[in-house]
Amino acid sequence: MKDFLRRLLLFAVGFFLLDKLLIPLRDHSPAPEMEADRRLEYLFTGQIRADLLVLGSSRGARSVIARLLTDSLGMPAYNLAYPGSGLSFHVYVLEQALRHLSPRPHTVVLVLDDPMELFFDPHLAFRSDRLYPLVKYRPAREGLVVAGEKNAVLSRLLVSHQLTRQYLFPRRIPFNTLDTLLPCGSMPVRTQDPKWDRRYGPTEPPYDPARELAPKRRDLERFVGLCRQHNIRLVMAIPPNFNPPTRGFAERMQALAGPTATVFRYDTSRVPYRDPDFFYDQGHVNAAGAQLFTEELIGYLKTILF
Repeated sequence: MKDFLRRLLLFAVGFFLLDKLLIPLRDHSPAPEMEADRRLEYLFTGQIRADLLVLGSSRGARSVIARLLTDSLGMPAYNLAYPGSGLSFHVYVLEQALRHLSPRPHTVVLVLDDPMELFFDPHLAFRSDRLYPLVKYRPAREGLVVAGEKNAVLSRLLVSHQLTRQYLFPRRIPFNTLDTLLPCGSMPVRTQDPKWDRRYGPTEPPYDPARELAPKRRDLERFVGLCRQHNIRLVMAIPPNFNPPTRGFAERMQALAGPTATVFRYDTSRVPYRDPDFFYDQGHVNAAGAQLFTEELIGYLKTILF
């Protein structure tokens, strides 16, 4: 028995030492440099300068042009919204911004998805795939643990557990026509979905709080709490869909966020918001629509920031 335990211990020590030989592979892989979207890497390394951050999913990425915010408000703005991301990922990105950016942002615009922000939506998730190529950075490894992709103990002990196929065999993936980044981090679309029928959608049914998921409500509370804790002004913005806004959605988001945040909704009376030429599809504006909405958002921000 003692001989077996001694062999087992020697094997464990040997495996642990061999595992540490993977550190140079982890830390010098070309995977981060091969990413077309390097915003998270810039965030981890403190290379982003922003007094105002834009967060959200594809509607945040495509609806708000951060460069226009910078030019009009006279403060550096940057867009860290990720298509397909949900509130849990937005919380993670905000936490990293608070940890790595100096100075910290004093204003955050969280772009909401009307009406699905707190509902079940398989298209809004924690973007673990954005972290796989960045496991050389501790925040990426911690994010994968938060997402349930990696075990917390094994990730701390074993380099081999941290690595992924995407990291070991990186390949350069060029931007598609939807996800091309501007230097300010925004991703406006200059095309239109050829399958879209361009018809103005029907009125949404009234917002139903019973459909909300408790974990998403907690994520929203966490997001609002982080902003409050760090004295960050939070604006929750609702960009246009190509249909009337959901009745009660804005009011519900304001009630959940409380008095330390404000909700800004686009002006539904503006004619272009009923013009399909300003949209990519039913749920997203195109570049022209993004400029229109960003200019409207700028007008609102000027009333509360100055």
